[in-house]
Amino acid sequence: MLALAGGGYASLVRGEDGSRFNNAGECARYVATGGVLDRDGDSDGAPDSSDNCANLSNPSQEDTDLDGTGNACDSTPNGDDDGDGVDDLRDNCRTTSNSGQEDTDRDGIGNVCDSTPNGVDNPKFTYEVTHFIIDQYGDKVCGVLVTVTDVYEPFTINLEYSNGEGVTLLVDQAFALDGSYSRTFSGNSGLPYGESVTDAYLGGPGGDNLRDGSEQTCS
Repeated sequence: MLALAGGGYASLVRGEDGSRFNNAGECARYVATGGVLDRDGDSDGAPDSSDNCANLSNPSQEDTDLDGTGNACDSTPNGDDDGDGVDDLRDNCRTTSNSGQEDTDRDGIGNVCDSTPNGVDNPKFTYEVTHFIIDQYGDKVCGVLVTVTDVYEPFTINLEYSNGEGVTLLVDQAFALDGSYSRTFSGNSGLPYGESVTDAYLGGPGGDNLRDGSEQTCS
């Protein structure tokens, strides 16, 4: 007959597998502390009364953030300083609540605490005159492939041709999360055979008047 934690007594017998059976025949696990049996429901050696994960075995009782909940059953074992439910080691805004963890520019800093959530403009701009084709009118016309990367604000693509024509296109926003954009100008916007691109540059807030001065010719 042994005293039980919380009051009462139980006479226990040991089974072949090391378990003990209480008076009702129900299998139970206990640990003895100072002559008193305390229930240990998860059989990890820590009595339920002080087990920081009473329903999940964790013999080490590790509790990194010292919140009273053991790492084994703590959804934020390293702490949650801003209370957004995201563990501090994974939180991309550790001191500002952002349960969604949105990070548009994928720089590892969440939008709510990122001074440049859409990325920092560092534009790169190139163009390439492609081989000519015969259009519907029987004229030879080259396409102009324009590639822009690392631009997150609106910009314009400006192409000027040696025949005095050209094309200007406003791009309202980046069409991919990495700020990249590509387009081939052809047909009426293409470069007539024998003509050259005399100026090609990006304008607008994101363009910084970046130029590609290669002056390629349709041939």
